[in-house]
Amino acid sequence: STSIQVPFGSEALQEMLAEFENLKANPVTDGELKAAKDGLLHSFASRYTTVEKIAAAMANSFTYSLEHDYDEKFYQKIGLVTKENIMAAAKRAFNRSNLVAVAVGELEVMQVPLANIDVGKIIIEREDAKK
Repeated sequence: STSIQVPFGSEALQEMLAEFENLKANPVTDGELKAAKDGLLHSFASRYTTVEKIAAAMANSFTYSLEHDYDEKFYQKIGLVTKENIMAAAKRAFNRSNLVAVAVGELEVMQVPLANIDVGKIIIEREDAKK
Protein backbone atom coordinates (compact mmCIF):
# COMPACT_ATOMS: atom_id res chain seq x y z
CA SER A 1 0.00 0.00 0.00
CA THR A 2 1.08 3.54 -0.50
CA SER A 3 -0.23 7.05 -0.15
CA ILE A 4 0.20 9.23 -3.21
CA GLN A 5 -1.21 12.61 -4.16
CA VAL A 6 -4.11 12.02 -6.56
CA PRO A 7 -2.52 13.70 -9.62
CA PHE A 8 0.46 11.31 -9.38
CA GLY A 9 -1.50 8.11 -8.82
CA SER A 10 -1.11 6.70 -12.33
CA GLU A 11 2.64 7.35 -12.33
CA ALA A 12 2.93 5.64 -8.93
CA LEU A 13 0.97 2.64 -10.19
CA GLN A 14 3.19 2.39 -13.25
CA GLU A 15 6.26 2.52 -11.01
CA MET A 16 4.91 -0.20 -8.73
CA LEU A 17 4.16 -2.46 -11.70
CA ALA A 18 7.67 -1.85 -13.05
CA GLU A 19 9.15 -2.76 -9.65
CA PHE A 20 7.14 -5.99 -9.61
CA GLU A 21 8.52 -6.89 -13.04
CA ASN A 22 12.03 -5.94 -11.93
CA LEU A 23 11.78 -8.19 -8.87
CA LYS A 24 10.80 -11.09 -11.11
CA ALA A 25 13.67 -10.50 -13.55
CA ASN A 26 16.57 -9.28 -11.40
CA PRO A 27 17.76 -10.47 -8.02
CA VAL A 28 17.81 -7.98 -5.18
CA THR A 29 21.26 -6.76 -4.24
CA ASP A 30 23.11 -8.02 -1.19
CA GLY A 31 22.54 -4.63 0.43
CA GLU A 32 18.80 -4.70 -0.25
CA LEU A 33 18.52 -8.21 1.16
CA LYS A 34 20.46 -7.26 4.29
CA ALA A 35 18.40 -4.08 4.80
CA ALA A 36 15.13 -6.01 4.42
CA LYS A 37 16.22 -8.72 6.84
CA ASP A 38 17.54 -6.19 9.36
CA GLY A 39 14.33 -4.16 9.11
CA LEU A 40 12.18 -7.20 9.83
CA LEU A 41 14.34 -8.54 12.61
CA HIS A 42 14.97 -5.22 14.35
CA SER A 43 11.32 -4.18 14.28
CA PHE A 44 10.04 -7.54 15.49
CA ALA A 45 10.76 -6.76 19.16
CA SER A 46 8.54 -3.66 18.96
CA ARG A 47 5.57 -6.06 19.06
CA TYR A 48 6.23 -6.39 22.80
CA THR A 49 6.81 -2.80 23.91
CA THR A 50 3.44 -2.19 25.59
CA VAL A 51 0.88 -4.26 27.43
CA GLU A 52 -1.55 -3.75 24.54
CA LYS A 53 1.00 -4.99 21.99
CA ILE A 54 1.82 -8.02 24.12
CA ALA A 55 -1.88 -8.83 24.38
CA ALA A 56 -2.28 -8.45 20.60
CA ALA A 57 0.70 -10.74 19.98
CA MET A 58 -0.74 -13.33 22.33
CA ALA A 59 -4.14 -13.02 20.66
CA ASN A 60 -2.50 -13.62 17.26
CA SER A 61 -0.66 -16.62 18.67
CA PHE A 62 -3.95 -18.05 19.89
CA THR A 63 -5.94 -17.13 16.77
CA TYR A 64 -3.41 -18.60 14.35
CA SER A 65 -2.32 -21.50 16.59
CA LEU A 66 1.30 -20.33 16.58
CA GLU A 67 3.80 -22.50 18.38
CA HIS A 68 5.41 -21.20 21.59
CA ASP A 69 8.76 -20.80 19.79
CA TYR A 70 7.30 -18.92 16.80
CA ASP A 71 9.53 -15.86 17.32
CA GLU A 72 12.70 -17.96 17.42
CA LYS A 73 11.70 -19.86 14.29
CA PHE A 74 10.79 -16.58 12.59
CA TYR A 75 14.29 -15.23 13.20
CA GLN A 76 15.85 -18.42 11.88
CA LYS A 77 13.69 -18.48 8.74
CA ILE A 78 14.38 -14.83 7.93
CA GLY A 79 18.10 -15.56 8.19
CA LEU A 80 17.74 -18.33 5.59
CA VAL A 81 15.98 -16.22 2.94
CA THR A 82 18.04 -15.91 -0.25
CA LYS A 83 17.85 -13.69 -3.30
CA GLU A 84 16.64 -16.73 -5.23
CA ASN A 85 13.80 -17.24 -2.72
CA ILE A 86 12.72 -13.64 -3.26
CA MET A 87 12.73 -13.98 -7.05
CA ALA A 88 10.72 -17.21 -6.87
CA ALA A 89 8.17 -15.60 -4.53
CA ALA A 90 7.92 -12.55 -6.80
CA LYS A 91 7.27 -14.76 -9.82
CA ARG A 92 4.49 -16.55 -7.94
CA ALA A 93 2.92 -13.49 -6.33
CA PHE A 94 3.25 -10.78 -8.95
CA ASN A 95 1.26 -12.21 -11.83
CA ARG A 96 0.04 -9.00 -13.42
CA SER A 97 -3.24 -10.55 -14.56
CA ASN A 98 -4.08 -11.37 -10.91
CA LEU A 99 -3.13 -8.03 -9.36
CA VAL A 100 -5.79 -5.66 -8.11
CA ALA A 101 -5.10 -1.97 -7.59
CA VAL A 102 -7.50 0.23 -5.67
CA ALA A 103 -7.27 3.95 -6.26
CA VAL A 104 -9.27 6.33 -4.09
CA GLY A 105 -9.60 9.96 -5.03
CA GLU A 106 -11.14 12.49 -7.32
CA LEU A 107 -12.43 10.69 -10.40
CA GLU A 108 -11.97 13.70 -12.67
CA VAL A 109 -8.27 13.84 -11.82
CA MET A 110 -7.57 10.10 -11.96
CA GLN A 111 -9.73 8.71 -14.76
CA VAL A 112 -7.79 9.94 -17.82
CA PRO A 113 -4.26 9.09 -16.58
CA LEU A 114 -5.33 5.59 -15.49
CA ALA A 115 -7.08 4.99 -18.81
CA ASN A 116 -3.83 5.83 -20.62
CA ILE A 117 -1.76 3.05 -19.04
CA ASP A 118 -2.08 -0.69 -19.49
CA VAL A 119 -3.69 -1.63 -16.18
CA GLY A 120 -6.38 -3.96 -17.44
CA LYS A 121 -10.01 -3.55 -16.51
CA ILE A 122 -10.96 -0.36 -14.68
CA ILE A 123 -14.06 -0.39 -12.49
CA ILE A 124 -15.33 2.91 -11.17
CA GLU A 125 -17.47 3.05 -8.07
CA ARG A 126 -18.83 6.28 -6.76
CA GLU A 127 -19.59 6.81 -3.10
CA ASP A 128 -22.97 8.37 -3.90
CA ALA A 129 -23.96 5.30 -5.96
CA LYS A 130 -23.95 3.17 -2.80
CA LYS A 131 -26.58 5.28 -1.04
